[in-house]
Amino acid sequence: MISAIQAAGTSIFLAIFAYLFYKWIKGIYEPKDISQGTSRDLTPAGSDRSVGADKLRKKAEAWARSHDAKVVGPVELEWSGLHAHFDFAVVGWFGVLGVTCLGYGGTIYGTAEEPEWTQDKNGARSTFANPIADNQTAARVLRGVLLDKGMRNLTTDTAVVFTGLDVELALPRSVPYCTADGFIPMLRGDRFT
Repeated sequence: MISAIQAAGTSIFLAIFAYLFYKWIKGIYEPKDISQGTSRDLTPAGSDRSVGADKLRKKAEAWARSHDAKVVGPVELEWSGLHAHFDFAVVGWFGVLGVTCLGYGGTIYGTAEEPEWTQDKNGARSTFANPIADNQTAARVLRGVLLDKGMRNLTTDTAVVFTGLDVELALPRSVPYCTADGFIPMLRGDRFT
């Protein structure tokens, strides 16, 4: 009698386990539908800029601990009437790397020359200022502030990082950006190690 109850319990357990395993595999291998701007991320288009910034910062902090560097920020700077915002900055022997995170989902369209880029997400379109142009201005402000403080030999770099989970970047190869997956490998390159 007891062995029949144990066998029934084992069968139920295996059935539940098989079902959960099936759902897990289906979730992993089910393709993301981000074509035509659709996204599983339901944050309204235009209001998802900061998505993923905290997660990227934590990855940068982990990298910094093992490379004698520090992560500070968010950073707000003003110089000669210009303003700059970085979600965080990585400071080390290599200089300063100002990082701007863009958590936009859906499909992003733009070029380095266009004043505004377009986000197409879940049937809604919104525009935002060209992040490359904004980043160039931010880099100028960062350099200016450091020069004014007497830090002439300190190298400065900036990075635009797309941190959205469901993002399709319809951008030319000439546009300087990276994704969250490419950020840490960039830090592991010769420039920062």
